[in-house]
Amino acid sequence: MNFAPFSFLEQIEAGAPIVSPASMSVQIVVVGGGGEGGTGTGGGGGGGGVVYSSSVSLLNGIYLAKIGAGGKVMGAASYNNASTTASGGSGLTSSFSSGSVNVVAFGGGGGSSYGAGIPAATAVAKSGGSGGGGSDWNYGGTNLRTGGAGTTGMGNNGGTAINNGSGGGGGGASQAGSATTPPGDKGMPGGSGSAYSLRNGNAEFYGGGGGAGDYNTAAGGTGGPGGGGDGGSGNGAAGLAGTNGIGGGGGGGNRNVDGTINGAGGQGGSGLIVVTYLQSAFSSSGLLYVSGGLVRDFTSASLGYRSHQFLSSSVTESLVLSTI
Repeated sequence: MNFAPFSFLEQIEAGAPIVSPASMSVQIVVVGGGGEGGTGTGGGGGGGGVVYSSSVSLLNGIYLAKIGAGGKVMGAASYNNASTTASGGSGLTSSFSSGSVNVVAFGGGGGSSYGAGIPAATAVAKSGGSGGGGSDWNYGGTNLRTGGAGTTGMGNNGGTAINNGSGGGGGGASQAGSATTPPGDKGMPGGSGSAYSLRNGNAEFYGGGGGAGDYNTAAGGTGGPGGGGDGGSGNGAAGLAGTNGIGGGGGGGNRNVDGTINGAGGQGGSGLIVVTYLQSAFSSSGLLYVSGGLVRDFTSASLGYRSHQFLSSSVTESLVLSTI
């Protein structure tokens, strides 16, 4: 693979003209950051929104890849007092853009939290790429919180809490968060993410919803495929974090028997952008090189592909297509 000298990048950034326009068709998947789970009997965090484009024409130039961080408002404490914590934080938006190209995926919504000390208005599940799960807000069945709304084309709704027990599972990119009690004494699972094979030719799930937290000794709900964290299991345990780099929603926390310990929701996982193209398309495009991100060559159905993977939520990265 050929890389142009740094002076060329400096010329582009300084506004120097790029000669010999060229273009290439690529596939793109953009994944937003996952939402954070709610506290005790908390809803699971919604998975980051997932947007796939099968054919995007990129002209030579610079494209910005911005990765959304996962939701995080509760910190890393093992336990949180529900009277001081509202719903989980929503994940941030991921985007791939330049000129007329703008592929955007919203972050997942935060899960709703339990707690008599939390104003009901702040205990709601949040909307997002996929919505966060609802909570049994006062553990009596009179204030079962509904799940947050997912965004059409990106994800699904979070599940609604059930009476005297589990919060709702966080929504996933291809499936809503569960509002149906699974077999056994267990919290409700998060929705499944969507699977694509753009990174290395193998199908990978992105944007799974977090499992819900339950009550007392009950096990937490299972996180959805695509990085969803499991809900906290037993006696005020915290929910598990969503997986970074694939937009998983965090698991909801567990509430102990007398309500004195309300486990924190797991943090949401950061998002991802993958740009993939046929190596033969590059060869015939008129481009001299394409650079940026983590580059990987692979073969699928006897065809050669190259992918560029962007993962950092702390800096904006670039994909550069050049004819000189």
